[in-house]
Amino acid sequence: MTIVFIQKSWLSTIGKGVKELFFFKEFNDHISAIAESAEATYPFLEAKLLRRKPAKSGEFFIRARIPLHLVSGTLDMSEEETTREYGFVPPKKKNRA
Repeated sequence: MTIVFIQKSWLSTIGKGVKELFFFKEFNDHISAIAESAEATYPFLEAKLLRRKPAKSGEFFIRARIPLHLVSGTLDMSEEETTREYGFVPPKKKNRA
């Protein structure tokens, strides 16, 4: 899991999608979001951000492309830290036989 710190100005660029995303901390002009993964591919940070509630397909994350100049930083956390600090337990992967 990764914590992504983003400038709030990004929210005005994603329209109605902002209602689907879960942000757990708000600072003066920054927000924090939990991401399953985040990878910097210039000029964007491509991340799978946590949704407020699962999609109809059962997916807990939504893909987002955030301009790097709006990302203030990222913090990688282990699954144990994520569960202990924020109470988030990742879904178990289904076996497809």
